[in-house]
Amino acid sequence: MIVQGQVSSAIVLDTNIVLHVFFFRYQPAVNWFNSLTHQPLIISSIVINELLYSKPQGGNPPVRKRDLPIVAYLLSNYQIDYPMPQDYTNALARVTSLYGKSKLGFADALIAECALRHHAVLCSCDKDFGIILGLANISPYPCP
Repeated sequence: MIVQGQVSSAIVLDTNIVLHVFFFRYQPAVNWFNSLTHQPLIISSIVINELLYSKPQGGNPPVRKRDLPIVAYLLSNYQIDYPMPQDYTNALARVTSLYGKSKLGFADALIAECALRHHAVLCSCDKDFGIILGLANISPYPCP
């Protein structure tokens, strides 16, 4: 667990966590998720876009038509955060400054900005977030 800076009790879920819990039903992820009680959960709209339109690293396909009800469930039951204009500027500066030092991509930098803006903990299986100063991030279960 890496924790830096002041954090609230809110949790921002990265794409891989959403995939593990809601799509693959990976049991350690489901157990962790079910153990959460009062923490506000936030999903960045970037995560929704990654689910619908991209092939995330690691070979996970984009969401299939049969999975669209899960995306609809996420949209109607969780707080969806939309990037602010400053988030784009910050994410671009971050990716530019880390070029060659990290594999952090622009989409992940935007998800990190969401967590930073909310003073929330970012839950992810990605190790690239550890390089971001001030970001509290954890891998909440043994990632596959």
